[in-house]
Amino acid sequence: MTVTAKTYGDRAADDKIFTLPFEIDRFEFRVSKTTHILDVGCGYGRVLGRLASAGLNSLTGVAVSSIRRLRGV
Repeated sequence: MTVTAKTYGDRAADDKIFTLPFEIDRFEFRVSKTTHILDVGCGYGRVLGRLASAGLNSLTGVAVSSIRRLRGV
């Protein structure tokens, strides 16, 4: 079976925990809260969740794994 981003994402969706910290302070220093953000490959939306918590509200996420989207934050 060929492993694609979608098949890998579907298999790993329930178990994968991302531990790399998202440095929101550094991000906010460079990006306005009114900036439109498109996160391609957002998985379950961990980074988008952090951005929303920081007050950014024009956020769009695209993920190929339907299972990860269901797990979304």
